[in-house]
Amino acid sequence: MIRAWRTWIVFFAALAVVLAAMGWISHLVLQSHREALVEETVRLALWRIDSALAPMFVEESSRPYHHYDAFFAPERVYGTVRLGSGKAGADVLVTSPLLTKENRFVRIHFQYGPRGELSSPQAPAADLRDRALAWVEADRIEEMESRLARFADLEARHEIAGALERACLDTIDVAGADSSTRIPLPPPQDAPIAWQNAQAAVPQDDVQSYESQPGAQAGSPFQSRAQVVRNSNELRARSNVYQKLSTQQEEIQLNFRCVSGTPADGEDVSMMVPLWIGEALVLARTVRLADGTSIQGCWIDWPELSASLLADIEDILPGASLAPVWNAPVNRSRMLVSLPVELVPGPEIVNEGSLWPVTTPLVLAWMYVIFASLAVGGLLLGTLILSERRATFVSAVTHELRTPLTTFRMYTEMLTEKMVPDPERQMRYLGTLRTEAERLGHMVENVLAYARLEKGRAASRREVVALGSLIDSVRQQLESRAERSQMELRVELDPGTGERHVRADASAVEQILVNLVDNACKYASAAEERIIDMTVSATARTARIEIRDHGPGITRHVARKLFRPFSKSAEEASVSAPGVGLGLALSRRLARAMGGDLQLEESDGPGARFVLSLPVVEREG
Repeated sequence: MIRAWRTWIVFFAALAVVLAAMGWISHLVLQSHREALVEETVRLALWRIDSALAPMFVEESSRPYHHYDAFFAPERVYGTVRLGSGKAGADVLVTSPLLTKENRFVRIHFQYGPRGELSSPQAPAADLRDRALAWVEADRIEEMESRLARFADLEARHEIAGALERACLDTIDVAGADSSTRIPLPPPQDAPIAWQNAQAAVPQDDVQSYESQPGAQAGSPFQSRAQVVRNSNELRARSNVYQKLSTQQEEIQLNFRCVSGTPADGEDVSMMVPLWIGEALVLARTVRLADGTSIQGCWIDWPELSASLLADIEDILPGASLAPVWNAPVNRSRMLVSLPVELVPGPEIVNEGSLWPVTTPLVLAWMYVIFASLAVGGLLLGTLILSERRATFVSAVTHELRTPLTTFRMYTEMLTEKMVPDPERQMRYLGTLRTEAERLGHMVENVLAYARLEKGRAASRREVVALGSLIDSVRQQLESRAERSQMELRVELDPGTGERHVRADASAVEQILVNLVDNACKYASAAEERIIDMTVSATARTARIEIRDHGPGITRHVARKLFRPFSKSAEEASVSAPGVGLGLALSRRLARAMGGDLQLEESDGPGARFVLSLPVVEREG
């Protein structure tokens, strides 16, 4: 028993390790696959957002610098003054498209002049207000003046200039200072993040350069190297799109200067750069003309823009959000290349249902593991039961052989040495030897018969035989066995039953009935009513042969293992009737091999009742 417990402890410990490993592997696979789905969905969302922002960048970057004046003189734009046209048309002013055009994503366009003065084409100066009222309503101008005042409160001049300088653009003069004064660069962690900072995260050679970037590995711990490569390639591709936009913007400015005539010395218009000024998102650029350097840009309505962008990806990322990035990005693979903004996917993705390509193999793997565990457990249980039965059988057989062998040796010695001169005692001793020999032969025959059944080598000699003749052929042997135990066998056949025919093996039926009567003689020998009743009856399909004694009966505990082979140990045999616990198991196997069965049924009185059922057949002509 201790050895069995040790075996089970080792088995369950190994099973726990296997299940824990399978659980961890399943967790890794599901998390990795979900992370891949998230990253794939995020890449699609980033493409949508950057594509949606591209027209705005193209429009704002290609906008001529003179559109930031509410009214401008066309001769200054197209170079007529420089071409010697005199002052013709000096009083002609053209209205800026920004004065009349509304953009729901832009709160206001602004311009810092060479001396730092703040203005907006949408909020004209006092001397141009009357002219502007011919184009827009007064309420509109007042709203724009209010927005310009709020933007002025941001005091963004120095921060914008510093950010543009850090973005490798022209150095901006400080308002009111001479051209040699430069804006000092604040520490990098305090710097507003510009569009060029996002480009810096793009790998130039291979994935190693991307992995070495700060924040490149800050995503999910389940992110594979292949996922990092795909993210870096996607980031590079999106960045290339905006590099092409930058090139297109330069071509537009070049074409404009070709149309307008010979540009002034040093005339230059840079690309728009997005940056955060506190909670405000602005697009800004430098414009260098002959009279100095200005800053032009627009104040973006970030709540409105972000809501529109999130609506574009709501079908794939319903819980996503756009987070402003003021310092170094945490995960550059989720940065927009158009804005210093990071896409936060949220807890849900729409295509999460496509986990089935992974869950199906995992479910099958779990089924195989569970099936294999049950198979190994069943095999181990069968091995332990077989080992226990073998030990029990060896113990019982040893006990059963020891007693008759001792009797044989003692009686044969006494008889051969003529120690028993009395002929009557000699006959009694010889009868005892015969009885023990029959018992040993019966036990050996049961063991051999069971072995033949286990190996499938038992010869079946089933034939159609009348119940009456079948009972008559075995009746004398059964009565003789009962008489040796000083018991009486009473046989009762229901009317007409003797003529019914069954398909059975007569020798197997004989062996079953002998085992049942032998058990009744051994276990009911101390009963007051020393009678064994055998009742034969038949129905349309089944013949029943009942063997009943009037002994103490069978307890439920014993009944549960009654038909198990070798279920009786030597200890149990020593306190009950002798035997190895094989007779009933063999009898049931023989009965079922003939198409019948052997059952223990409840008795209406004292004792035990066994019922042998056999299939009834019509008599063959």
